[in-house]
Amino acid sequence: MAFEIVVENSAPLTDIEDLDTVAISFFNQIGYLPQGYDPKNEVATIKQSIPYKLFLDCFLRTQLKSWTVEELAEKLSTSVPTIYRHLFKLQSMDLLWEHSKKDEKSHYPRKLYSLRYYNFPLAWGFVEKNVESCIFSLRNAVNNITQRIEKQSKLIDSQNREKTDDENWIAANDTLTPNFRLRFWDRPIDLSKPIEIVILQFLQAIDYLPFCDDDDTEMIQAQLNGVPYRLFVECLLKRAEKRWTSEELAEFLDTSKPTIYRHIKKLLILNLLEKSALESNERRKPPKKAFRLRYGNLAKAWNFLEAYTNNSLRNYRKTVEHLQNMLESSKIEKTVVPLIR
Repeated sequence: MAFEIVVENSAPLTDIEDLDTVAISFFNQIGYLPQGYDPKNEVATIKQSIPYKLFLDCFLRTQLKSWTVEELAEKLSTSVPTIYRHLFKLQSMDLLWEHSKKDEKSHYPRKLYSLRYYNFPLAWGFVEKNVESCIFSLRNAVNNITQRIEKQSKLIDSQNREKTDDENWIAANDTLTPNFRLRFWDRPIDLSKPIEIVILQFLQAIDYLPFCDDDDTEMIQAQLNGVPYRLFVECLLKRAEKRWTSEELAEFLDTSKPTIYRHIKKLLILNLLEKSALESNERRKPPKKAFRLRYGNLAKAWNFLEAYTNNSLRNYRKTVEHLQNMLESSKIEKTVVPLIR
């Protein structure tokens, strides 16, 4: 199962002493419970919902126990398909172990599920290693793209390069977005492909573009010709020194300003862009805003994003340890660790 987890801007939840409040917030942050999650059944709160009780009550409160799907369904008074749906989410984060045990009656092996290493902080350490692997893959892609773009740029006469008016622009106050959110998932990037495909796979890997199969040539061509891809490549990447207003982007790409803003917002959430403002000489007229890759360079923008991600992961780690301390103080159920044969 492909690894997938969300990393977002968040302070550690160590000042909160209510277990449920911390758990719900953390489950939202990592993407296990979607933002604004609605259980859509007869329960009144998230604390009563199946996914919440599955993770907290079955795997975090009883970290030494292994469960069959039937046992989980019975404990939570729900169906086996429902249990599987939420188990798959936890498995995609690599927080669980799946192993088997011979059934005493049927003598057939039965699948068991348990928290990885039977310990939440240790399981989370495994998640961190997966995120590091994703970051490494994306960094390689960024370096590959940057080097190949620079080679192309050398073919352009420097006199034809667009001049910038840096002295007239000032950094906007809201350059850093508080809504930073990046979904890490196991999306391979083939660096031997043409640069257009490498960039496309990179943009899919950071969730800027939707994923499509490598053999879906029609969808690939549609994405290469689409506004979001052209916005990133033709405007922000290949003309990284230029600060673009929304009007200029809309005119260049022959589309509407709302469409431009929709895709710009995705890149702002990733903190890959910086905003600039040009003060207007006319009274009561707001400053003109413009956008470009952070520092006018993809590699430098990625370094910033990577540092931001690592800071979020450190805060996640503090929250995990805080949750573990609260769970231990509430007396985690003690069971015998099963042997895995």
